[in-house]
Amino acid sequence: MRVIVLVAIFMTAGAVFGGSLSMRLVEVSNAGRGVDSSLKDVASALQGQLSFNSYRLVSSGSTALPAGNTKTSLSGYSVACDGPQNALTITILHGRKKLVSTTVNLRNGHPVLLGGFPSSGGKLIIVFVAY
Repeated sequence: MRVIVLVAIFMTAGAVFGGSLSMRLVEVSNAGRGVDSSLKDVASALQGQLSFNSYRLVSSGSTALPAGNTKTSLSGYSVACDGPQNALTITILHGRKKLVSTTVNLRNGHPVLLGGFPSSGGKLIIVFVAY
């Protein structure tokens, strides 16, 4: 009986204190239609929160959680993440220009959208999902 209890505690601790963060740079526009197949897991969040016809993946990356001031490059955008999943500080830069700096509480599998940066085809959004 003790073994089962210990296993349950370790499985819970892993889910709370470790994991990964997916970051996807997405171009949204009214030119064309549809959602890129690589965005199917976040399609309902994108379509439910944004009123565009087309959702195209531009770039993606990931990092471990908790993040220790990690930096990820997404097609000219630099994304710095620091802290645990429930108080993750995210800073987004384009070149040397700081576009966003915020702290979020990420729930596993629930996308957080940041952005609205102009692009030649529409707007750019970064989708963050903790797993």
